[in-house]
Amino acid sequence: MQRSHPCFKWLLSLSCITLLFIIIYHQYIFGDKLFMFTDIGFDTISIIHPFASAAADSHIGSLNDYSFLSGLGGGLYTLLISYLNPAQILTYIVPSALLPYTYILCMYISTMLAGIYGYRIGSLFTKSNLLCTIASILFAYSGYISLWGQQPLLGSAYSLMIFYTYYLLKCKFQDLREEVGILISLCLIALTGYYFLYMAGVFSALYLLICGLYKKENTQTIVRKLLHLLRAGLLTVILCAFSLLPNLYTFTQSTRSTNISSNVAVTLLYDIKYLITDIARLLSSNLLRIGNDYTGAYNYYEGTILWCSLLSIMMLIFCLFFRGNHKKRIIFLLCTLALLFPVITKLFTFDATKQRWTFVYIIALICLCIYTLDDITEHAEEIPLKHWLLISDVIILLLLTLVFGFSMTGQVAISKRAFVKVVLILFLYNAIFIAMLKKSRQFATLSLLLVVCLDVVIETYPIANTRTAITKEEYKTSLYNDGTKEAAADIQSKDLGLYRITKSYTSVFLNDAKVQQYNGTTSYTAVPSSSTSEYMLYNNIPFARDADYSKASKYISVPYDNYYINTLLGVKYLFIKDMANLPSQYSVIEQVGDIYVCQNNRPLSFGYLYHHALSHDGYDKLSPEQKAYAMTSGFYLTKSENESDLLSQYATIATSSLCVEQADLALEQLQKESLYDISYVDHELSGKINNTEIADAMLCLPIFYDNRWSAYIDGQKVTTYNINGGLTGISISPGEHEVRLVYSDPIVYVSVCISGLSVIGMTLYLLLYRKRNFSHDGRKKLYRCTAVILIPCMILVILLYERHPGEDDSIRKRLASGETIITQYGYDSTTATQFSFWTVETADSFSIIDGGIPAMADLVRTIIKEHDNHVDNWIITHPHPDHMGAFNRIMQDNAASITIDHLYTVKFPLEAYEQIVRDVDDIDTYYTFLDTTQALEDKNILSVEYLHEGDILHLGSSQLKVYSEYTPEIIERNLDLPNSSSLVFKISGKKQSMLFFADFEDAELADKLYEKYGHELDATYIQLGHHGNNALAPSYYLNLHPSAVYADAPYFLYTGEQYKCKNTLEYLKDHDVACYTFHGAPHRVYVR
Repeated sequence: MQRSHPCFKWLLSLSCITLLFIIIYHQYIFGDKLFMFTDIGFDTISIIHPFASAAADSHIGSLNDYSFLSGLGGGLYTLLISYLNPAQILTYIVPSALLPYTYILCMYISTMLAGIYGYRIGSLFTKSNLLCTIASILFAYSGYISLWGQQPLLGSAYSLMIFYTYYLLKCKFQDLREEVGILISLCLIALTGYYFLYMAGVFSALYLLICGLYKKENTQTIVRKLLHLLRAGLLTVILCAFSLLPNLYTFTQSTRSTNISSNVAVTLLYDIKYLITDIARLLSSNLLRIGNDYTGAYNYYEGTILWCSLLSIMMLIFCLFFRGNHKKRIIFLLCTLALLFPVITKLFTFDATKQRWTFVYIIALICLCIYTLDDITEHAEEIPLKHWLLISDVIILLLLTLVFGFSMTGQVAISKRAFVKVVLILFLYNAIFIAMLKKSRQFATLSLLLVVCLDVVIETYPIANTRTAITKEEYKTSLYNDGTKEAAADIQSKDLGLYRITKSYTSVFLNDAKVQQYNGTTSYTAVPSSSTSEYMLYNNIPFARDADYSKASKYISVPYDNYYINTLLGVKYLFIKDMANLPSQYSVIEQVGDIYVCQNNRPLSFGYLYHHALSHDGYDKLSPEQKAYAMTSGFYLTKSENESDLLSQYATIATSSLCVEQADLALEQLQKESLYDISYVDHELSGKINNTEIADAMLCLPIFYDNRWSAYIDGQKVTTYNINGGLTGISISPGEHEVRLVYSDPIVYVSVCISGLSVIGMTLYLLLYRKRNFSHDGRKKLYRCTAVILIPCMILVILLYERHPGEDDSIRKRLASGETIITQYGYDSTTATQFSFWTVETADSFSIIDGGIPAMADLVRTIIKEHDNHVDNWIITHPHPDHMGAFNRIMQDNAASITIDHLYTVKFPLEAYEQIVRDVDDIDTYYTFLDTTQALEDKNILSVEYLHEGDILHLGSSQLKVYSEYTPEIIERNLDLPNSSSLVFKISGKKQSMLFFADFEDAELADKLYEKYGHELDATYIQLGHHGNNALAPSYYLNLHPSAVYADAPYFLYTGEQYKCKNTLEYLKDHDVACYTFHGAPHRVYVR
């Protein structure tokens, strides 16, 4: 047959694939369905979407960033690099809000890639464009991709295996030039995952051995080819080390690796049900029913997937009985029988129940199909077609009868529709081949193409359309969008501390936190951390599923009502929908929709001190309840080796007294000796701890133990311990110490360096040493190879682009949407002092309010540096050291290092101030301010601008209006001049606002202010006057209808009985107003 125009051959193939895709998946393209399912394909919504969402929302600032959204904590690097394959990279590029709509596009990409390289494989066996098109359709719509394509990773892996097979079949293994395609395809497979690279390696080795035996090649030739293949594999490993090595290391640190090594025993043959399943799934993926109704061995997806059309089976029968030589028959018979042996599946997948390797059989069967079809169409008159059709019909009908007969035992049930479909399609194929004897071969081949398309549609359409798919409206109004994300965002806007949130309900499954963006206590992942699983097992916490699945359970969930475990894990808030299930240890603080947000009555910081310990054996003897109580009183080493030396330094827990009352008292003690001044950015956690005892104590951090965390006490590196079943412990000597934990993965750095150096080395080798030995076409191929290798590396660089510390996508999105972010900073400890430091950010401006005491200067400088050392507006509310001290220090030390567009403050008579000044005012601070700013004005570095009542400043999308400043009445009434002259102003968005009182404290002035402005003073959020102490009456604030108030108050102010701050906050809390102090600061407020 003559070849058609090259454009036509691709146009026909691509058009057929696209048209079939539209027919099969039209409800997902044009209709109201999303390509996510709630049946046995539940992984699409419960694991694929959450991980894609986490990747889309995460951009790391370094190679070592760590996120508590990833399970119960994990590195971000391995999450992001797993999305560098052709189909999945799309899910990383698009915003997370659009992810549900992209999965069908990922399916199309995988299908199209499989079709394109399926066509090229077909071209190795036939010159007929129609037969090549049939090959592309069979590859594109085989049962493997139709079922597994719902997972972009597996769909991409399948299409890349076809890509690889093309070059493997084509390669003669003579020199490097022939191996370019193999290297490119192996690199792409490696980026999909080490699991698939391993399967490709096993497939390749078996292929070369079988080919060598079939062609009677000598041992030397077979070994040479294997060595060439090994060279390509080694090059792939070093080029893609940046992806392979970190993922492999993560795997070795998971319980999944333990399960694989321990699950060695396999039976000789699969049982009869597996055999019948293989036969049925060869005839049709749906013969044993679809989705949750599937009745075959294992489940609908992870059972054997073999379908690639009845045509392929007919061609296999033809080859075995009519055309193939003895060797070929034996090879294909053995390949088919290999499906019966669990050891073959174990060889490919390490698990005899997971037959994900069957793409190998499908690829081989389609290749045989096209090769045999070409033979039949070219030599139809020489072939006994009627005898072949009779035999193939009898065998296929016998196989159908066998499956039907087995269904009578009740072990499986068949689908009548699929049964009829097999018979109907068999009849149509018979008609086509009979017509081949009477009609033109071109017409018969075209007819065959149409029947193949019909076969694909009838087979694949039910897979896509008779299952429980999620609708677009359902996704928008329920599942992950059930109000939890809004409740979490609301809490996070008010409490910027480091804590976990638990829920009494699941929105979808155990990965809710990844989509809803909060630090949770549940996880569902393919490679669970060994520390996480150990923690569940040691502390008798049942897995959400697989309760008897030893350490390899993927279903991690801490029950919300296990109060002590949750508290020890840093759970501060509980989301609940049914108040009847509210544990007594939580109090409702607000309601968001139908979700009640509850705060832990005795929350622990993200680090707390133990002074008592218990031996590992002693802990094992306790009941589950006693274990929870024991961990409030002391710690135990997870591994009992060499514990005697360490535990001898600690008093022993009195296990006889373990009870609820004792556990509650122990929690109160842990609260008193907790980590404070906590800061967590990207991959570093820091804070302070004070060990008040005379002996060492053990600091427990609710971070699951991982040797990639390094601990430093006062700058000195110290040993970390695996304690309490899997948490991180650090020994703390008496006194106050600075604690710092840094997450650093040396494997990542090493692997990135290996990949980088190998790319450079290979590029130099190709360009400098091998160029003269290559033809023009050969060099072009090599350049393409180098480009394909470099592109993923460039993408990796983009993904790892260094960004400002603390800046993340959600903040940028909020700023871009017109919101104003107001942040309160503070330190909370028994020795901390009061001060005021706030920042105001919009999409195009950055402002500072006050700045705090001189000791705050370093923090203020750091934050200014994050904004390119530029401040648009700096507002000093009044001249007290706890408000302008940091500003003075910065201006005196190095004013030229930053730029300030506008410096605003309040104007009042200095002479009057000097006459009534008090010792507490520290007027020298004000003198310093005046002198410093005057000197800077003389140098034209900045100028001081004074704000007056009624002035309005535009801060990006928000505006600031001044309501109060200095008035002569303050002097006439002999009031506290600096405090009473504080600037009172409100920052307003379109719907929300925040009112600042600074140190404004006089009640009579406040009443006059309200008389003048009334409800104009109402605000969503309020900064309490004078740190919430010695200021306005709580009822005054309540009349302004705030949903939350903020006091610039450290521990001594909001807890001291002698201070009014405590009573003010308690009054407001009693009236359902959320109250925030320096505890848990910084706090972020979003003004919309």
